[in-house]
Amino acid sequence: FLGEFESKHVMSALMGALMLILTGLICYTITEDWSIALLGIIIATFTPRLIGNSLSNPKDIPQATLFAFSIFQMLLFLKELPAIKIKRLFFVALSFSLAIAIRSGAILLIAYFMAFTCLYVGLLVLAGNIKLNRGGTIILVAFATSVVGYLCTCLFWPWDMLNPVLNPLRSMAVFKNFDVFDAYEIFEGHWLYRTELPWYFVPKWLYITLPVT
Repeated sequence: FLGEFESKHVMSALMGALMLILTGLICYTITEDWSIALLGIIIATFTPRLIGNSLSNPKDIPQATLFAFSIFQMLLFLKELPAIKIKRLFFVALSFSLAIAIRSGAILLIAYFMAFTCLYVGLLVLAGNIKLNRGGTIILVAFATSVVGYLCTCLFWPWDMLNPVLNPLRSMAVFKNFDVFDAYEIFEGHWLYRTELPWYFVPKWLYITLPVT
C-alpha cells in the first residue's frame, strides 16, 4: 500500500506522536498534575527541531521515544517502591533492550536507573521507611533487571546475538568515533567547522529553538 519512503515517514510520525504522549505521562508522573502534563506536550509540540525530525528521521525519533518510555518506566518503578511489581520490572528491562538495540549508547539508561535507584533507596533507608536489608534487596533486583534488559537486547538486534555480553560495548566503542557529520555549520553569519564552534553554541541554539525561551 505504501512504498518504503512513505512508510518511513509514517512510522517516524507515529513514533513522534508516541513520544509526545510519553512526555505528558512523564510530566504527570513527576507532578501528578494533568495541566503540567499538557504544558509539557505543548512545549514539545512547538519545538521545531523535534517535530521536524518526527516527520523524517527514522532513527533518532524512535531512539528518543524509547528513552522517554524508559524514563517513564523508571519513574513508575521508583514511585512504587518499596513494593516491587513484576510487570514494572518487565517493562523496565524491555525499554533497555529496545533502546540499546537502536543505539548502543542507550546503555546509559542502565547507569541512570542504578544511580537513581541507589539514591532513592538510600533516602528511604535514612528516613526509616524501609530497613537496610530491604533496601539491599531492591538494589539487587534493579541490578538483575538491568542485566536482563542488557542481555535481551539480542532479541531485537541480530548482530548482538553473536555475543550478547560484549557486542553492545564494542558497538559503543566504535560509535564514539562516528564522524559522518563532519561538516560546517552556519553560526552567527559565518561558516564554522565543527571544531571551531564556540562554547556557547549549544546554549544559544537551544535559546533560539526552544519555545519556552
